[in-house]
Amino acid sequence: MVPAGFTRLSRSAHLPEGWIRRVRDAGIPDAATACSPLAPSRVCALQMFYNAMRRKGWNPTEEDMAAVVAIHNAVNERAWSQVMAWEGLHAHECENPRLVRFQGKPGEFTLRSRALTLLGYSPPFDRHDWVVNRCGEEVTYLIDFYKGDSTRAGPPSFFIDARPNITSLSTLADRMLMPAYQALGIVRVKQ
Repeated sequence: MVPAGFTRLSRSAHLPEGWIRRVRDAGIPDAATACSPLAPSRVCALQMFYNAMRRKGWNPTEEDMAAVVAIHNAVNERAWSQVMAWEGLHAHECENPRLVRFQGKPGEFTLRSRALTLLGYSPPFDRHDWVVNRCGEEVTYLIDFYKGDSTRAGPPSFFIDARPNITSLSTLADRMLMPAYQALGIVRVKQ
């Protein structure tokens, strides 16, 4: 069974064989079993990403997918590094937090992104909620993705605002203390 908010692989939206062959030729094994949204093989991840783009009305080409997946992976790695900076505040409790699940919510704005938009900033182009298992405790992170400076040359620029959702005194304390830790240089968060 596929969890709510995840895509079941559709027989009608399969990747072109050349894409799968390119992934295999790169030494990335194809999963012989059904794809798991929580731990997909690279071929399954590419298939899920392709399905999501098709669902959103895009008709990606092979060249598009290569670039989009590379950018998507870089963005997610940067978001994970921000989540790990927050999780570092609890390293004494849990040395190995894990991503349990995530859900894209591109049409739903967080309170912070709505406030920033009212102040004249551009709205985020995407939003995710990531749930992290902190050694038995589930913590939800709100992640807003913003376009960066489009006037400069080079790779696409973006800004990520990742922070724990305030659902407890612990997450409230984290949200209040992190700016002080950053100002003092105790914690560094990559943008």
